[in-house]
Amino acid sequence: MSNFEKIFSDFTNLVSGMSSVAGGIKTEMEQNFHQTITNFMQQAGFVKRDEFDNLVMRFEELAERLKTLEANKQETSPQQERNS
Repeated sequence: MSNFEKIFSDFTNLVSGMSSVAGGIKTEMEQNFHQTITNFMQQAGFVKRDEFDNLVMRFEELAERLKTLEANKQETSPQQERNS
């Protein structure tokens, strides 16, 4: 093996190693960023989308139930006045 081939082989090994290191750094930075954003959102009181959707659905059910109860109350109120 000539000096040029040995230098070229060493250089390709170096570049390959640098590529692996860069990929690892990228993955670590993405994970760190994701964790930072998640922590910020939890501290700020944000909820996940599915939790929000569940709360909206529950609110709509309760609003409908309240309308029904109020309608029933209005129907029974005139009867109570007549009986008095």
